[in-house]
Amino acid sequence: MSATAKLEQWLREAAAMGTPSVVVRGSATAEPILDNENGFLCEDTTESLAGVIRRALLNPENTRRVGESARKTIYLSWDEIAGRAVERYAALIEKFHTKKA
Repeated sequence: MSATAKLEQWLREAAAMGTPSVVVRGSATAEPILDNENGFLCEDTTESLAGVIRRALLNPENTRRVGESARKTIYLSWDEIAGRAVERYAALIEKFHTKKA
């Protein structure tokens, strides 16, 4: 498993528990994050990370809201993951058969 895949798994596991993540703006892991909606984005500096964490701790109601939104928008159940895989395989099989014909 690649490092990016591990981070994406970590992000989804946190979301499953209603825990918002803090990720670096512009990184691959940040793709599903809408800042202050379903997670928090920071710049790639210690100061920016500390500021985001400070704001999250000082506003626990907002942090809970963001975590709940993460659970609803980022988390994928294993059934959803399997369903998406089946859809992708079906599309590839169809594409293969179309090229053959």
